[in-house]
Order: sequence, then structure tokens, then C-alpha cells
Amino acid sequence: MAFIGMSTDQASAQAERTDTGAQQLEQLAEELGSAVVRSSEFWIGADAEAFRASWSSTAQALRTAAGDLIARSGELCQHRDEQESASESDGAAASSGAGDEAGSATGPSAQDGPNAPGEEPYYGKVDPEVAERWESMSKEDREAVARAIIEEELEQYGIEDVPIDFALTDGNGLWSFGEDGHSISINGSVLDTPRLLHTLAHEARHAAQWEAVQDTEPGFWDWLPGVDSTADDYERLEEEHGFTREEIDSWREHWEASEEEKDPYYDRSVEVDARNAGAEFSEELTMEDLDRYEERAGVR
Repeated sequence: MAFIGMSTDQASAQAERTDTGAQQLEQLAEELGSAVVRSSEFWIGADAEAFRASWSSTAQALRTAAGDLIARSGELCQHRDEQESASESDGAAASSGAGDEAGSATGPSAQDGPNAPGEEPYYGKVDPEVAERWESMSKEDREAVARAIIEEELEQYGIEDVPIDFALTDGNGLWSFGEDGHSISINGSVLDTPRLLHTLAHEARHAAQWEAVQDTEPGFWDWLPGVDSTADDYERLEEEHGFTREEIDSWREHWEASEEEKDPYYDRSVEVDARNAGAEFSEELTMEDLDRYEERAGVR
């Protein structure tokens, strides 16, 4: 008999390869961007400036391709899930192999569980019902809900009034801190991919990491009685947010290090921690949570 339909095992494996390829493209863009910036140390002049200026379009193309791969991975997983549902309704046993453990509308990950240095990135598994609702939203509603999610995540850390936009074209998300404080930008062109739910909490976590480092900087008057010391700040942050002293110090070391001294991108302490925060958010997000965010955003 000729085979008609889909091998869900092979679909899961293909989605995993696609997701891994997207991650590799993102990392490549990051590493090449750093190399291009460092070229200013040994190459100056009109040709050098033109070379560095041309990089932005190349970087955008790489990250756009990564976003497209993530979207295709999610689409493949959706078809796989539909195939499994159809097989189950026909009385056949659905077998998806690794997809049961790592698969979702976000696409499977090579490593299933908390992130750690030296391991493949893990972004969490979005509930299929949540993913379906997310993908069905209009662009305007999705951005409004995404803004509500980021704001609520920031508020948990005591951070408010952070500018949030969806104009990013280079990557999935970006947190930055400058003279005007925190800012977060999300790539609106790929926001319909449920994997980006991870990104919303991920970027908010970076802001929290920065604040924790600033809060534990030694103060001139720490030695005085009645003045909160650095030890008090570490203790408070662990009690309020679960940040350990070791974690905070590792974040400080990262931001104080030169680019050449930093760990590989996915192994950096700030990235491992933010990926775990994003994965936890994605996995714990329920339909009731999504209803609440929609109400806050005024789209219900």
C-alpha cells in the first residue's frame, strides 16, 4: 500500500533541524557583527567605513532568514500535530517520538529542559491552545498583548515606564540601557510565531539582571549603621526574585568584561538565565493568563 500522510517522527526531526539552523544563523550574525565592529581597531578610512556600513543589510538578511526558519518550523509542527489528531481520531496510535517531549507550535528544541552552558538553547514549550490563539490574533492586537506581557514582567521586578516598540528588524528582540534608561524592541515581523512569547520575558529579564547588578554595587555610605549594605541588597534580591549572589556577580562580570573576554554567546550567564526565564514563562502561560493580558491590553 502506498503511504499517504506524514511521518510525525520525521517531521519532528526536520523541525528540530530547522530550529537548530535558525539558532546557528542568529549566533553567526552575532559573532560576525562583533568581528565587523572590531575591524575599526585596525582598519580606518573610506573603504573601511563602507565595509562596516554594508554589514547592517547583511546582518538583517541573516536574521530575517533565521526568523523565517523559526516560522517554518512552527508551521511544520502544526501540520504534525494535525496529523497526530487525525490519526488518533481514526483509532490509530499516534507516534511522534521526540515531538512529544520537545514539540509544540514553537518548534522542538534539541535540548529539553533548563538551559546550561555548553548545551543547546531551550526556549520552552507553548501550550498548543495558547499558540493557536496567539497565531490567530491580528497584528495590532498581538503587539498590544505583547506590550502588556512585557510591562507586567517588568513590574514584577519593580521596573516601570520602559519604552517598548516592535520596529526591530535585526533579530527577535533587543534590550538596551542608555542615558534614558531601559528600552526594549521586538521584531514585529515574526511576532506571530509563538516562540516569540519566550522573547518577551527574555528581554524583560535582561532589564532585571541589569537592575540587580546596579542595586548591589558598593555604596560610599554602606559602612554606616542603619544604611543598607551590599549584603542586605543581595539578600533582598534573593528573597524577592530568587537571584543568588553568585548569579548577580556573574552578570556583573559579563558586563564589565571586554568583548574578547566574554563567553560564547549562548553560554553567557545573562543569556542562560534569560533563556530559562523565557522558557519558564512560555511553559507556564495558560489561556487564563492570555485572557488577562488581552484585558490589560484592551483587546477583549
